[in-house]
Amino acid sequence: MRVISWIIFFLIALVGASFSLHYLMHEKLTLTYTLVAFFLCLNLLICFWEICLFLRIDFIAERNAIYTRDHLDDKNTPVNDFMMRKVPISKALSPTVWSEIWATYSQFDGSYADRRTFGFAADIGNGFWTLIPGLIFHIGLSVHFLEARVLGLIGLLMFYQMTYMTALYWVSFIVNKRYERLKFSENMIYILGTNAPWFIFGLYCMWVCLQMMMTNSYAPFIQ
Repeated sequence: MRVISWIIFFLIALVGASFSLHYLMHEKLTLTYTLVAFFLCLNLLICFWEICLFLRIDFIAERNAIYTRDHLDDKNTPVNDFMMRKVPISKALSPTVWSEIWATYSQFDGSYADRRTFGFAADIGNGFWTLIPGLIFHIGLSVHFLEARVLGLIGLLMFYQMTYMTALYWVSFIVNKRYERLKFSENMIYILGTNAPWFIFGLYCMWVCLQMMMTNSYAPFIQ
């Protein structure tokens, strides 16, 4: 399958497993659960990519240099070529394959090809730091193996970190004037658009977690 097909497949598999478990336990899917669970599934996939960023940073720097040399005036070509690349099932979970995500993104923000930058540290931090809490929170929404206020606290801390780090990333990008090297559309799509879910959903999920803590209830997810 092509890379874009693998991405869709993984998201469908994660979302399908999540929704199936919740429906099996509670026989319904509320809007709140649907939104929060989808975001958690998306973050789980991104966590894997961010771990690949940590494992293959030298490879990413090499590929970024090649893309910069060959596509200086057309940064979108490496992205499009990568998304259409065919990947066999034997390499579907290859860190080297998925590290290309960052090599292409580095065309728009070179900090992801440099281990000394805030962007690199923030994203590998999200990959390792939110993986386990995210799974605990995600499964807990359906299985209820913790009191709602306890799970809400775990979620509040995790989602606050996501929102805060996303905001700091944008601040770092703006303060260092990296936006000046990009077209308006590229700034909107790649810098604002691809990072916005972690800010918007982060704020929404923080509000939901506060409701869980104040009421010690899972009501938004089951009623």
